Order: sequence, then C-alpha cells, then structure tokens
Amino acid sequence: MTHDFQNEDTSMPRTLIQVRKNGQITLPVELRRKANLKKGDLFNIRVSDGVIYLVPLKGKTMPDLDEREKSFQRVQEIREATPGLPEEKVEAIIAKAVKKARTPTKN
Repeated sequence: MTHDFQNEDTSMPRTLIQVRKNGQITLPVELRRKANLKKGDLFNIRVSDGVIYLVPLKGKTMPDLDEREKSFQRVQEIREATPGLPEEKVEAIIAKAVKKARTPTKN
C-alpha cells in the first residue's frame, strides 16, 4: 500500500532510509532539526494500514538508569523471595516491575 502524504510538509524533500542491523533506522539530520528532535527523545510508535507512525513524546524521558537498575535488582529479589510461588505468578510480578521501569515519566 502506498501512502498519499496528505498533510506532508513539502519544504523538505522525501528521503529514503534503510532498516539496519537490529532493526535500527537513522533519521536524517534535516528531519531531526525540522522536528526539533534531540538524543534520547522518546516516541510512540504505531502501524496502521502498513504505515509506520513515529510520534515524538516531548517532555518525557525514560526513568533514569539508577531507577531502571533498581527495578532489575527488584526482579532478582522477587525471584529469591518467591521460591514456592508458581512460575506464572512470579513472571506476572516481574512483568509488572519491568513495565514500571519502561514507563516514561514527565520531566
């Protein structure tokens, strides 16, 4: 399916990019400048009718590394503290901790 770019900003020419190793893409510098994107900016991503939408989340950051590390330490603590709990319950508790670690926070 092709996208018709109905609301396209035509001041910047279209640019082809390539998916690299591990699924990475590089946004051209002109696009980053025009969108005022900085290193570490977060995006919501969705796919609709085969079109990928990247929507910047301005003013939000990932929890800092110390907080993420604490969450992963918490995972180990959960495993050690729940030796008799069924594995699926332990995994559910861990999934909740991981989700919390990945949830963006306001600056």
